[in-house]
Amino acid sequence: MAADDKTLEFDKSKKKAPKNKKSIGWIIGVIVLILISITFILPATMFTPNAGDIVFGSYNKEKISYMDTYFQRQLNNVAAQYQGDANSFEGAFTVWNQAFLSTALNIALNQEAKKAGIKAADEWVDMAIINSGVYNGEDGSFSADIYNSTSNYDKSQVRDFMERTVPASMVASDIAGVNSSKGEIAAVQKIASQARSFEYVVIDRSSYPDELAAEYANNNPQPFMQIGVNCITVATETEANTILSEIQSGAKTFQEAAAESSIDSYKESNGARGSVMFSTLENETLNAEDANKVFSTSVGEIAGPIHTTAGYVLYEVTEAPAMADLADEAVLSTIKSRIASDSGDIMSTYLSDQAQIFQDRIAGGENFYDLADEYGYEIVDVAATTPNPASFPLFSSFASTDPMGYLYYATYMDPSLNNSLYESEEDVILPTADVSGAKIIVKTGAKTENTSTSSLISTIYPTLQREMSLSDMQNGILANDAAFENNFYSVFFSRILGNTSSN
Repeated sequence: MAADDKTLEFDKSKKKAPKNKKSIGWIIGVIVLILISITFILPATMFTPNAGDIVFGSYNKEKISYMDTYFQRQLNNVAAQYQGDANSFEGAFTVWNQAFLSTALNIALNQEAKKAGIKAADEWVDMAIINSGVYNGEDGSFSADIYNSTSNYDKSQVRDFMERTVPASMVASDIAGVNSSKGEIAAVQKIASQARSFEYVVIDRSSYPDELAAEYANNNPQPFMQIGVNCITVATETEANTILSEIQSGAKTFQEAAAESSIDSYKESNGARGSVMFSTLENETLNAEDANKVFSTSVGEIAGPIHTTAGYVLYEVTEAPAMADLADEAVLSTIKSRIASDSGDIMSTYLSDQAQIFQDRIAGGENFYDLADEYGYEIVDVAATTPNPASFPLFSSFASTDPMGYLYYATYMDPSLNNSLYESEEDVILPTADVSGAKIIVKTGAKTENTSTSSLISTIYPTLQREMSLSDMQNGILANDAAFENNFYSVFFSRILGNTSSN
């Protein structure tokens, strides 16, 4: 069913009431409410599936059901906060899914609260209702007038919701309130204070000699032949055939049709594309044999329609096939890439030999910088970086300090490389590392004291640790396949899209 076929009516006209400022203790106490996107909107607009109750799954066999008023209020709360069109297919899916996950988290946390004997004391429920802002006036404070004018039914719904929410919030608060030990903070500070800079050279396919690349192309010419073409690209084969008939009948020239109908970037030049290499056509056509069709077409004739990654293309041949200019840098780069993909052993052997020669000359006493200059290898500078194999957010990492990304990728693929990087002495040339076919040779730099980051750890780390604890809790609940039965996708498509109507 198309998204336009059904209207899922969410009421977003009611603005959220201003909130009171809350203490740090309260924020921690209700942080789970932030995690599961709870904001009260009154009056709540419910909308009822025609087929009655809908069960999306369960947590420890407790149903996650549409008939649960907590689920219904979550549905309206999330819809009210949704930034897009909540009545579109994408919006409805997002809103229903968030309401489902929020309800699953609430059920799981309340089950833990029950095990721990945590109950929703009246004073805690009252405090939660007041601090929720549901009865706030325009000045952001609790309004007795709004409270008194609210129906008993709506009051009971809010209280029922909070009685379900407070125990879950207390469990989450306990998890978030676990303090980091002094020893843990000291250990993190020690890591944060240690940083080191690096330099490395990259030996990649661009280092392959031009003369060897040209020799390879002469021995394997087809991929490197070029042909001149004009192009018209359209969305459907039927449209392409219609345009072809108009050109062949003389009703339009190729250039006129391109300017009028083409959807590619060559439209602005009336279809003129210029020279294109066989290997390029081979990659863009969906049928490998279609590149041969273009190259076998005579000058002035049209090949196509040909199905490509961009659509259906008509190719008008303007120049006969010829070998590409083997002195052109772009052509040589294409040839070297082709060698690496089609004849990987040739390229890999060459790069390994060059890396070994570089290492041997360093071992013989020659200078790292002089050798890099002699071979034309660019030296990549990596700023002082904290050892951070787990990508801890408070530390620097190669993801942000390595401008070329080779060292970052090398340590990502081989975390043990971090030991060599940080335990070696200064100005040591490390063994060659392989990074996606390229070779890198790293020179260790000086170790530095990163006092600015270290001094912030005692303040920032406990807060971040609480956030990580809550995130781990949420992820653990939703990833617990043994407890969490998640049938949302199948139920949403089979029951919601076709069976929902507004009250």
